[in-house]
Amino acid sequence: MPRACSALPEYGQTDGSGTPASVRFVSQTDTSGGFDPTHYWWSNPESQVLASGAFKLSAQVLPGQWSDWNGKVGTDPVAAAGFADAAAHVTSIGFSFGGGCFFENGVGTTDGSGTFELDRFTVS
Repeated sequence: MPRACSALPEYGQTDGSGTPASVRFVSQTDTSGGFDPTHYWWSNPESQVLASGAFKLSAQVLPGQWSDWNGKVGTDPVAAAGFADAAAHVTSIGFSFGGGCFFENGVGTTDGSGTFELDRFTVS
C-alpha cells in the first residue's frame, strides 16, 4: 500500500507514495473572487501512467471521480457544494502532469527525451 505524502519532494525525487508520474484531466472554474480549493478539480482516480505507447483517457463529471486542490473528493461534505458549482461553471479544462499525491506539480524525464502527443481532445 502506498505511503501518504507529507511534503513536496525535491526535484527529481519521488514523493514516497509509490505512484509513478501520470497525466490526468484538470478543470477550473471562475477564480475572479480569489483562490478557493474548490475552483480546481482533477480527475481522480482516472489517470494514465506516463510510459511508452498509446492510451485513451476519459472521465465523467461525477462527484466521486474528481478531487479538489486539497484532495477532497467531490462527495466529501466539505467539498460537495464546491464541486457542484465548479461542474456547472467550468471555464477551462486540460491536462495536468504529476505523480503520487501531487497531481499538479509536473513531471520530467531523467534525460529530457520525453514527448507527449495529443491526437484528439473532445468534451461533451
